[in-house]
Amino acid sequence: MNRIVLLFTSVLLLALSCQKFEPVISIDGRSEYKLSPSSTMLIVKLNTNCDTWEYDCGGADWLTELKRESNSLSLSVADNTTTETRTASITFYAPAKGASAAVAVVSVEQAGETPEPSITVESAYEVPAAGGTLDIPVSTNQGSWEAEIVEGEAWCPEFAVRPEGISVTIAVNEVEEPRTIRLRVFAPSKASATVYSDVVIRQAAAVIVYEPENLSAEGSSNCYLVSHRGVYYFDATVRGNGATTKGLASPSKLEPAGAKLVWQSAKGMVKSLSYADGVITFELSKTNGSAVIAATSADGTVIWSWHIWFPAVEVEGLRCETGDVMMNLNLGARDNEHSNISSHGMMYQWGR
Repeated sequence: MNRIVLLFTSVLLLALSCQKFEPVISIDGRSEYKLSPSSTMLIVKLNTNCDTWEYDCGGADWLTELKRESNSLSLSVADNTTTETRTASITFYAPAKGASAAVAVVSVEQAGETPEPSITVESAYEVPAAGGTLDIPVSTNQGSWEAEIVEGEAWCPEFAVRPEGISVTIAVNEVEEPRTIRLRVFAPSKASATVYSDVVIRQAAAVIVYEPENLSAEGSSNCYLVSHRGVYYFDATVRGNGATTKGLASPSKLEPAGAKLVWQSAKGMVKSLSYADGVITFELSKTNGSAVIAATSADGTVIWSWHIWFPAVEVEGLRCETGDVMMNLNLGARDNEHSNISSHGMMYQWGR
């Protein structure tokens, strides 16, 4: 009986010894590691049925062995001083490299240093009065940026931030003055920006052609209100409104021989002045203010004068509690800003 047991045991041991051994190795946990630019150590844990194993970092010289145990590998990680991400694959073999080895692979990715933000745009653009769409390329090392208008909000155009730059939609300029905005771009955002760059967009003034205007077409006056630059003319043979004042002789018809500029509130306001056939013609610049133009006799003596009023704000009527209507600024005033001396005007609104 003992011989039979011994024989069975021997056969069993022989069978087990002849059975092929299958090596196994796997990564314990995750098979992918993402490291910061300044990471100093990487520990990879293993599961294996082998007493020995080997590894290969695939030539990544920024990974060097620190410590090796039966079920883990500790690697020293060099700082990534570039802005580029670098990667490596670490391959583990059990029990050793060879055709019959078990294999496990872990991937390692180390981020590059975040570059100092930079952002640039062309410093200036010119656009026509007709407006349109302006595409502004933006150069930056950031993945995003923001923009805002920092000057010229009064006519703020629409703009959109796109991956390739900024698209600005500019409306038609309907006034005879150029207008400017300053657009500021921030990297990577306005809240966190350490750098920014400005671009100035200047839109040309509108070009408006005015026909010569007859100021006395609806009646003569001592004062003529004008609203824009251009050429004006009026009947210079009528004194004031031509009306007869009780107690005074009826006004006679004027017979000028010429015309002259008596004074103007700003140099260059009246660009030219002439007289012909009972009509005084003059040209105004864009300069607001007041001027006095006179009809003269043959020897240059002033025989009558007219006030030309070119305010900077639109003249409107204001209704008082009594029902009377007053102008919204003094006669001859340039504007109606009460704290500004230019709002005083000629101070003869009640008598003129």
